[in-house]
Amino acid sequence: MAGGWGGVGWSTARFRSLGVAGIIRHVTESTPKRLLVLSYEFPPSGGGGVQRIAKFCRDLRHLGWEPHVITAEHVPGRPEDPSLLADVAGIPVTRLPHRNAVRAVARPIAQVKRVLRTAGPGGTAAGVGAGGAPSIGTPLSTRIVRWVCVPDEARRWAASVVRHVRRFGERYDAVLASGPPHSTLIAGRRCAETLGVPLIADMRDAWATNPHFLRPTPLHRALARRAQRRVCGSAAVVTAVSPDIAREAERFGASRAVMLPNGYDAAEMPPLTGAPGSPLALAFMGRFYGLTDPSPLLEAMRTVIAEEGPESIRFDVVGEGSPAVREAVRAAGLEEVVRFHGYLPHRAALEVVAGADVGVVVIANVPGSRAVYTGKLFEYLGMGLPVLLAGPVDGAAAQLVGDASAGRVVSYGDTAALASTLREMLVLKVRGEALATPDGEQVARYERSRLAQTLATLLDEMLGDET
Repeated sequence: MAGGWGGVGWSTARFRSLGVAGIIRHVTESTPKRLLVLSYEFPPSGGGGVQRIAKFCRDLRHLGWEPHVITAEHVPGRPEDPSLLADVAGIPVTRLPHRNAVRAVARPIAQVKRVLRTAGPGGTAAGVGAGGAPSIGTPLSTRIVRWVCVPDEARRWAASVVRHVRRFGERYDAVLASGPPHSTLIAGRRCAETLGVPLIADMRDAWATNPHFLRPTPLHRALARRAQRRVCGSAAVVTAVSPDIAREAERFGASRAVMLPNGYDAAEMPPLTGAPGSPLALAFMGRFYGLTDPSPLLEAMRTVIAEEGPESIRFDVVGEGSPAVREAVRAAGLEEVVRFHGYLPHRAALEVVAGADVGVVVIANVPGSRAVYTGKLFEYLGMGLPVLLAGPVDGAAAQLVGDASAGRVVSYGDTAALASTLREMLVLKVRGEALATPDGEQVARYERSRLAQTLATLLDEMLGDET
């Protein structure tokens, strides 16, 4: 018997020697296992969460798994990064209408704002604070949706995913659902039950204790906790980006919770290109909002510049612009110091950051912030860029910086300590001394190919394929 089956030529003698059981085993081992991946955002959408899932899908293809992705059509106004499409070329992707509730509510609010602006000085638009200053707080559209959509703005999209899977009934060996939005995890549970396969629930953020998503009433909180118990209790494995989130999953009934942090792609890390001498060059990659309000850092910078001169510090901000932060920069007199680059494709953003001396991470001291890891931190580590973390000194991010000997951790609101740290870093730079010497072995643990291998092993173990 000639020909190729599973990529291997077969003879009559080999057919007889293997027997039926051996042939079934050979075909099973030679054929990639099919993985249904649910992620609300996927390239060409941009952002740290998108990169995590895109890189996993890319690498799992070389580890015995064939991902098939269901995602949402791009939500207008969200970041786009078409350069990420190269990582997922050839991966089957189904895009369903985004059905984003925040987007739907924001449209009529925008119309009301326009009416108020034309009505004269008495009208105040949402998102604008007292005195006309932009607010860095939660937009009105998001606050409204938190009242009417449990658990989040993607609820209707998640329901459409379940309907799609039930309608077409394709065969899969496992389901991987990644959130937030946490509606995606609920859809993952229902799809896994429909297909009769195990679920990995990937928690990129906390759920019950998420500082980004404060629920308005005890009823809302109870409904969210019930949904989380159902997801965690039914998942074969919960993967979590930080130890605190893994422990939260266990409290909500997960039989197995594994920390699978964010990471960096070694092939994408540009060389550091910072110049010697003054100024001390800081860089931030991402978006400023309530949890990452940079006000204490800006105040510390203003203090140091008043003492050392305007040429002593430079701050590059790469990411979505915030009117509130631009106003804060103007109010602090730092327009010549802070440079806003806007949202850039991922590699271009990395190149800007590689020109800095210090990568900045900001995590405000709010309930739940101890559990926060941020994707930019791992890429700073991957570049070998020293880190300045203004955040909880006992949090997950602080632990990571300490374990990797990667830089300094200062309590978020301690502007005096932040100013002192900036002075010390400036002195070290002028002297030509290292601001930090990251531990290469510790950092290498977060390379994406290693993390994908861990995920593939978890998937194989779920199916009893540990060998």
